[in-house]
Amino acid sequence: MLAKIWNFIKSPGPMAVVAISGISFGIYGTLFYERQAAVAIELLTNNPVFDIRTDVSKLGVTYAGVDLRKASQTLRLLSVKITNAGNKDILKGDFEEGEPISLSVSKGKVVEISRFTASNEFLQKKGGVHLLAETSIRIDPVLLERGEFMILDFLVLSDLGNTPTLKAVGKIAGIKNFEVIDSAIASKSSLVSGIFHADSLIVHILRGPVYFVIFILEFIIFVFVIVLPLIAWQGAVNGVKRWFRDRSVRKKFFGRPLSNPEQVGVEYYIAEGPAGLAHLYKLIDLFDSRSKLLSAQRSDISEDEISKKLSKRFPILKDEITYLDAKGVITVKGADISIDPDFCAGINGVCRILELEPENVKSQDAQSKFGVLIEEHNFSGVSMTRTFM
Repeated sequence: MLAKIWNFIKSPGPMAVVAISGISFGIYGTLFYERQAAVAIELLTNNPVFDIRTDVSKLGVTYAGVDLRKASQTLRLLSVKITNAGNKDILKGDFEEGEPISLSVSKGKVVEISRFTASNEFLQKKGGVHLLAETSIRIDPVLLERGEFMILDFLVLSDLGNTPTLKAVGKIAGIKNFEVIDSAIASKSSLVSGIFHADSLIVHILRGPVYFVIFILEFIIFVFVIVLPLIAWQGAVNGVKRWFRDRSVRKKFFGRPLSNPEQVGVEYYIAEGPAGLAHLYKLIDLFDSRSKLLSAQRSDISEDEISKKLSKRFPILKDEITYLDAKGVITVKGADISIDPDFCAGINGVCRILELEPENVKSQDAQSKFGVLIEEHNFSGVSMTRTFM
């Protein structure tokens, strides 16, 4: 089965598909692939600054002179991470003038920006955030290179029972809109997203095994969805053809005793049709040429060298040589292979009985498809060995 799958894969059709696919990917990567900007805004924290689970009557919590417990309010710390998650740097000029990234807070009001940090000194120095109103924070336009990020911590005052929500607005060239993603969701997709979109050295190293696994999965799908059904279909079609050839042989050779060459010819015809007979003619020519070369060079080189040279010059399956030797149409002695003088005449006789012109048969594509599955089969009272694909 594996041999059939491999023979199908390396046949011209699948190889053409592979070539076209490779050329298509090459054209896409050269002419159409472009680096794209992407900004990931991740909500890392949205938790109360304090959490009092037991009612203590004399305990008071105040912020900026306001008793939060009496006002039924709570103070929450929100932490937001802004990352260049694309495969190109975002330049300061990529920000639309007057439309920088801004964070809008709902169900609460921003009372303080407590901390601003960045992934490198340049961002830490040049980056900046400003509280525009009680519900809006602006991030200054700044060069944001691939993989670099900024983290913004700020305090939000909200009513008890209300959890503040964030929305990001602004405009950067190549980016349609922004979405604030919760850290729990972002952590699940960050690895896969990074492997396919980032361009760092680590990511390139990760891409190799990932793409290899994807290739293996696609290959398995290809085998089970396309190759195996095609092999099954081809096997069924060949089986039907063999059945019809078998019936034809039974009818035309009924009651006729078969010589060894004729028996081999009939078996190859049932297995492969006229191409099987063409293959036998090719083998006869190969054996004849092989014997001539062996006679001419035997005195010049050793037996081992002769065997290697003959195997390379005349590639014939060892199983097939063994099979034909067992059938008595060739005789193998060391490097010598002699042919039954009646071998060719026997094949010609099979062609005539099957109403095939030997010259037309010889002109057919004689690719070897010798099968190794042998089954004893009684035909017209004569014990035969039939070769199946």
